[in-house]
Amino acid sequence: MRKSGIYPELWKSGRCPIRHKLWLQCQRNRAQAKYRGQEWEISEEQYIELWMLDDRYKRRGKKGDDLCMTRINKTESWNVDNVYFPTRKEHFRAIYLGISHKTRELECKR
Repeated sequence: MRKSGIYPELWKSGRCPIRHKLWLQCQRNRAQAKYRGQEWEISEEQYIELWMLDDRYKRRGKKGDDLCMTRINKTESWNVDNVYFPTRKEHFRAIYLGISHKTRELECKR
């Protein structure tokens, strides 16, 4: 029996390559949150659903106009109700300008 690698029949996420890629990204994000001492309450399925909604996963990346997932309120845990998907340009602009989580909450409710 094959151990791992490019064998979709062995993937925990199922045979879909897109879901598999998102599942791997979820594992990395969860590990990064744990490393930073942040609570993570998003399951793999919820993570995949969040990114599949409106094909957000197609716009994920490292360029300024690509999407990233960030928390609305930085003092709360990573959970479905506390994340939103700004462009990387918007995300880093908010950090640079020191926009508080209260302002982000208002913007996200619009």
